[in-house]
Amino acid sequence: MDIQCTQSRRKISLIFSILFLSFIYSFNSVSAQDGAKIFKQNCAVCHSLGTNVVTGPGLAGIASRRPDDAWLMKWIRNNKEVIKSGDPYAVKLFADNGNKDMSTFADLSDADLKALIAYIKAPPVEVKPPTTPTSPSGAPADQGVNPLGILLAVIAFLVIIIVVLRGVTHSLKNLNNEKHGLAEEEQVGPWK
Repeated sequence: MDIQCTQSRRKISLIFSILFLSFIYSFNSVSAQDGAKIFKQNCAVCHSLGTNVVTGPGLAGIASRRPDDAWLMKWIRNNKEVIKSGDPYAVKLFADNGNKDMSTFADLSDADLKALIAYIKAPPVEVKPPTTPTSPSGAPADQGVNPLGILLAVIAFLVIIIVVLRGVTHSLKNLNNEKHGLAEEEQVGPWK
């Protein structure tokens, strides 16, 4: 009987452990090929997705100015080599922007560059958020992660760990009692 309880507890603890780990890892869902993330990390300092100039030119309409993705990949990866090769569009682009050097991104993979170019060609449409709901006191209502939900999830996980450890402790006591020829102890509490 004790072996069956131990096995069912193991199954339950395994299921809850998997659920908990999947809950934790669900917050990290950004892939390496996420064009928006790559743009924000590498390009947004100097470029906008619109027409305004930051340090470098705005990237709106890049597909109509330079529709060749292979050229864009070469340019992003190492624009200095493209300029040195004498490419007329590259030389003109460099001159039109005050001969300012652009960073090179040789560490980006082809997949990263394709995701980045796809993001630049089709940037997200800015939607104005609806007005912020307010609480009865007139203060803006909280719309972030519910800390109470996280707290309850952690408490539930800890309760499960306590129940499993309690069962393990009980089983170990009974094994020790059996080894010394003593009677088994009855488990007390709601989880018999």
